[in-house]
Amino acid sequence: MDGFIELLILYIVLIIVVTIASILVESVIDAVFAIQFERKSSLREAARIFIRYCRADSAFMIEYMIIKQVVDTVLMTLVMALYLPAVYEGIAMLQSLIVSVSAGNRDVMGLAMPWLAAIAILMLLAILVTGLLSAPMAAFYGYYTEESIRAMDHLELKDGLE
Repeated sequence: MDGFIELLILYIVLIIVVTIASILVESVIDAVFAIQFERKSSLREAARIFIRYCRADSAFMIEYMIIKQVVDTVLMTLVMALYLPAVYEGIAMLQSLIVSVSAGNRDVMGLAMPWLAAIAILMLLAILVTGLLSAPMAAFYGYYTEESIRAMDHLELKDGLE
């Protein structure tokens, strides 16, 4: 169990680090693609506009990214947590199989099948809940990004960045 706890802690730390890094990249790319779509411009031009927005009002851009990061981190942590029961079941199954084999039991298929069925059910439930969460998550991201781009456009018109 000591190895399990260490792996679990490492898994959680890795998830947090990768999630934060990916959300930062996602926030920037999301904004650039939204600008490209709204303005019907090239990707290069959209990136330039985004950089101009950042220079003109970096506080707004930081606020935009932080809000998106917090919401995304919370939602992605929730989604990842949905799969943890299946991971725990898998570890418990392996532990019981190791004990059974160590005790001299050569046929462990009867022992493994209920565990595998429970793991499959937990995975299917996690997939179902993830699917149900994906629509509201996508709606939030789309709406939030569109509203932020509109706010940037108002900033641009007000400050004459065009």
